[in-house]
Amino acid sequence: MKLKIFLISYLVAFLFFSCTKQTQNATTNVNLPAVDTLITGTVTFREPQQIKTSGKGIIEVKYIRSSPCYPSNEIYFFTANTPSITDTLNTTYTWTIRMASTYILTGKKIQFVFERAGFWKVELEVKTNGFVVDTMSIDVNPFGQKANNRNVSINADCINSNIKSFVSFYSTDNEPLDGFINARYWNFDDGSYDTVKFVQHQFPFIPYDKYYDVKLFVNNSSGCKDSAINKVFVPATYNLPCKFTWSQTDACKPNNEVFTFVADTTGVPKGAIYLWDYKDYVKDVAGATTTHLFTHPNRYDVTLKIMYEGRELCSHYDTNVVAKGQNVTPIAYFYTSIEEIKTDSIRHFFNCQSKFDNGGFLIDILWDYGDGTIQHRPQDDYNARHTYTRKLIDMPYKIKMVITDKSGCKDSTTTNIMIPKI
Repeated sequence: MKLKIFLISYLVAFLFFSCTKQTQNATTNVNLPAVDTLITGTVTFREPQQIKTSGKGIIEVKYIRSSPCYPSNEIYFFTANTPSITDTLNTTYTWTIRMASTYILTGKKIQFVFERAGFWKVELEVKTNGFVVDTMSIDVNPFGQKANNRNVSINADCINSNIKSFVSFYSTDNEPLDGFINARYWNFDDGSYDTVKFVQHQFPFIPYDKYYDVKLFVNNSSGCKDSAINKVFVPATYNLPCKFTWSQTDACKPNNEVFTFVADTTGVPKGAIYLWDYKDYVKDVAGATTTHLFTHPNRYDVTLKIMYEGRELCSHYDTNVVAKGQNVTPIAYFYTSIEEIKTDSIRHFFNCQSKFDNGGFLIDILWDYGDGTIQHRPQDDYNARHTYTRKLIDMPYKIKMVITDKSGCKDSTTTNIMIPKI
């Protein structure tokens, strides 16, 4: 009869996990004695030998079975002893095993593999010179040849790639064909445990890398045990503020508008890299403190990312970074000419010729005509006219123009005119 040997499969877990297989049976190897019917296989015993005597006391049967658990196979060993029978050459031993089919074996010593679990009878008939000397029956309850846990290993995977301390585990064990899994036990190597087949586990937040030897133990109704171990790498977790502050210089002064960004380094491990993305096509600028010049006026979602040993610890962005840009201060300039001369008045024309190096535009222009009259001109008509009343003496006037561009920057210029007397 061919003996089925059950092997344990090794599976490799996903990502950075490695799985190894360990068997948990504590049994003793025993050498098989010579037998009439040879059955090969790995045999380990975990139960004591049983002894039963017939009603007449002529037959004594010793029997023992091997463990049904991997790497052994459940084999029953029967040995008949008849010390009162002296005619051993003419004595025969016939064993009848009754299941769905009936099996007949002969010999003083036999081995038998029960394919199925159940309660079965093993009958022995002893004859000498063709006459029945004695009979007896033994009740056995084998586990069967399909009682092993199969394919026991661990699959592990991160649930969230950004939170590598939160891991999903799944046991690949299958129910034995004869019996059922009656216990599972997870040891996560962090002081916590669980007893289900599928589990999501949150490892502790600690500021250093650590490997956890996650172990799974599985028992079944046949008393077979199996286990697997998975070495799980959990990177350090840092409770970081991941914030930054920023300041800017006055863009309206002759120097450029300069932004200074300062990262909060509280709790950040030594050797971490601070990477800035200014969202103006300039990114991956390294440094806990950096400066930057935004060429164009705009609102920028500046982002800070902190990297450590090739992985991102955290990121933060600020949507309130508003830049005025470079060279935003306008250059005020105008000229004046006499547009009309009358006996009692003279009208001057003022032509605004201000310049914008950054392509901006004015949002306000103020004219101070020097005679107490101040006027704000609309955006679509920068130029101005003003009529001066002629006096009995020549009157000098200082004309001042103040301009404000879209960035709020101002500039001014003045010129002097003389209104001749009447």
